[in-house]
Amino acid sequence: MPSWDSFFAAQVGASAALTGLLFVGISINMSKIIAVPALPPRAMKSLALLVTVLVLSSLQLIPGESNLDLGIVLLVVAISATYVVFRLSATVFRLNPTEYRQVAFYEFVLVAVVAVLFLGAAGTALVGGSISNYLLVAGMLLAILIAILDSWVLLVEVNR
Repeated sequence: MPSWDSFFAAQVGASAALTGLLFVGISINMSKIIAVPALPPRAMKSLALLVTVLVLSSLQLIPGESNLDLGIVLLVVAISATYVVFRLSATVFRLNPTEYRQVAFYEFVLVAVVAVLFLGAAGTALVGGSISNYLLVAGMLLAILIAILDSWVLLVEVNR
C-alpha cells in the first residue's frame, strides 16, 4: 500500500537508530549489565524487538509483493521473533530476584500482546485483510515501547 510507505520508512529509520543507540548504551554499561544475571537476556530481548520492527518495516517496503507473499514472510518473521523473545522473556523472569518478578511478568504479557499482533498481521495479510497494517503498526509501537522501557533499566537503573 503506497499510503503506508512513509510510515514504514520512518519505522525502519527509527528502529535502526534505536538499535544503534541501545548497542552503544549496552557497551558503555557492559560490566554492570553482565554483573546482574537477568540483564543480559533483557538487553537481548530489547535488541530482538527493535530488530524485528526493523525487519517487518523493511519487508513492508518491498514493491509489488502480493498479499500471499507478504503474509508468508511476515508469518515466518513473526513466528521466529515470538520464539526468540518468549525464550528471552522467560529467562529474564526466571533470573530476576523475587521482588522484580511481578514486573517481569507484566513485560512478558506485553511481549505476548506484541506476538499476537504480529501473528495477527501476518494471518490477515495471508487472506488479504485490510486490517493487517493496523495490527502491524500496533505491534511495532508496543515493541518499541517495551524496548525503551528495557533500555531505561539497562542504561539508567543499572547505575543506581
